[in-house]
Amino acid sequence: MKSILLTSIPKYDLSAPPAAIGVLQGIAKAHKLNTSVFDFNLYLKQNLSETEWEDVQVYVESLG
Repeated sequence: MKSILLTSIPKYDLSAPPAAIGVLQGIAKAHKLNTSVFDFNLYLKQNLSETEWEDVQVYVESLG
């Protein structure tokens, strides 16, 4: 069986994560793909210091 990993990379508001990953996972499963979802944003929040997390925010804002 083929597998796919879905992840959301850009930093977003953790209280309202984007729904697209869940929609894509449903489509992939409907096509018999083994899927995993990895929330990289949540991973960063849990593994960075508050200062590092704020640095990510400043960097993302500088892109936009």
